[in-house]
Parts: sequence; C-alpha cells; structure tokens
Amino acid sequence: MESKESLQTALRTVYVDGAPMQVWDNPDASFGATPEDLRGFRREGSWVALFNAIALSARLEASR
Repeated sequence: MESKESLQTALRTVYVDGAPMQVWDNPDASFGATPEDLRGFRREGSWVALFNAIALSARLEASR
C-alpha cells in the first residue's frame, strides 16, 4: 500500500465546467489528449489510453 505522501503526489486537480476535480496522475507517464499524444498511444498500442483520449477530446470539442 502506498504512503499518504505518495498518494498526494499522484493526485492533481483539474477543472471541469469550473468545478475542481481531483484525478490520479502517473508522474512518470502523464496522460494527455493532444494530437501527438493520440499518435503516441496508437504507436505504442495503448488502446485504452487512446480510447480515453479520444473520448475526452470529443467532449472538449463538443463543449466549445
């Protein structure tokens, strides 16, 4: 089990519709949804990460 200190460093705050939301983030492999991130996920065969990035990107585009 991880220590409280390491759990705190794995959390980061993002804002969704102006409301803060804490999410887990891997500091060694931070998640992104830029076009370059999508290409990297495809190249690496990281299909779950690719799906998540596409879903987040589509949601962001729809909200604009």
